[in-house]
Amino acid sequence: MSLLFIGMILDLISTYSGYFIAYSLLLKIFTTLFYVDICEKRLAFLILPIWLINNISQIQYIYYRILIDLNLYDNFFFI
Repeated sequence: MSLLFIGMILDLISTYSGYFIAYSLLLKIFTTLFYVDICEKRLAFLILPIWLINNISQIQYIYYRILIDLNLYDNFFFI
């Protein structure tokens, strides 16, 4: 079971590593350009909800794919 879990994590990283790299670069640019104070740095985390909203369908796809790989999809009822 642990090997399966590690495999799923590696699959997620390889699939979405481009998104994570782009997000970290965007966060770095944002904090560098607008860094005035330690409190200002908190504004950079406003990007994360926007990123999640834009990619929610891809995140749901990963979730359902994991359920199908674990053969758990048939055991759940989705509304």
